[in-house]
Amino acid sequence: MPAFKTSRVAVRDVSTLQRAVRECIDGWGFGPSWRGHCNAAWPLVSSVFRDGKYPESSLLWEFVLRGASRALRSPSYDDDLGWLHLAQHYGLPTRLLDWTASPLIALYFATCDSQFDKRDGCIWALDDVSLNGYQTGLRTIHIPEMASVKSLAAAAFRKEPDGTQLPTFVAISARETDLRMLVQQSTFTLHRDNSDLRKMACKKPILKRFMIPRSAKREIRELLTDFGIRTSALFPDLAGLAADLSSYHRDRELMP
Repeated sequence: MPAFKTSRVAVRDVSTLQRAVRECIDGWGFGPSWRGHCNAAWPLVSSVFRDGKYPESSLLWEFVLRGASRALRSPSYDDDLGWLHLAQHYGLPTRLLDWTASPLIALYFATCDSQFDKRDGCIWALDDVSLNGYQTGLRTIHIPEMASVKSLAAAAFRKEPDGTQLPTFVAISARETDLRMLVQQSTFTLHRDNSDLRKMACKKPILKRFMIPRSAKREIRELLTDFGIRTSALFPDLAGLAADLSSYHRDRELMP
C-alpha cells in the first residue's frame, strides 16, 4: 500500500485546518508531525539528496570545523546529530527533513513564499510512530542515543559503520541546540538516501496530504500574521526581522 493518501479536506482557513488536525487525531489516536510545502508536487526527500550534487560529508566537516566559533552554543565535536540539526536550521543541505509539532507552523511554510502563489500547496501529516515501527520495529519516536539514529547520523560524516543496519527513514526527537528549533517546535525525519518517503511501502498509510488551493494562500498568510505566525517569530534574529518587514511591505504594494 502507498505511504500516503490525499484527504478530501482542503485547507483554506482556520476551520478547515482544525478539521485536518481532527482527522489525523481521530485516525491515528494522537497528533502527528507536520510539514508544509509551497508546491504540493514536491517530494519528501531530504535536501542533500535531492539532486545528488552535494558532497555531504565534506560540507558537514567544514561546517563543524568553522561553525563552532560562529554559534553561541555549539554541539560537542563528536555530536553528529547535534551538528546535523544546527546545519539544517541554517540552510546547509543535510539528510534531515524538517517537521514541526504545530500545524500552524506547517501552514506558514506552505504559504510563506509568494513566488509559489500560482501553485497549489499542501501540508503533510506524518504518523511518525508507525513510520518507526515499520522501519525499526520500535513504535516510538527515536531519541539521539538510539543505535539506528547514531548510525544514520555518523554515516553523514562518512565515519566507520558500527554494524548497525541502517533504516531508510527514522523519525526522531531533537535536542534544542538553537533558538530556531525551539520556536519552530522542530521534529525531524533522518534519511539514509534519496528515497522518497511518499513511496515507502507499508500496510497502512503513514502520511496524509491536505491540499491548499492557490487561491487561498494570500488570505492564509494574512490570517497567520494576525495570529503572530510570521517570519520574525519563527526566525528570531535580525535576518528574520528584515525578511518579515520586506515581505509585509511588498505584499501591501501588491494589494489591489
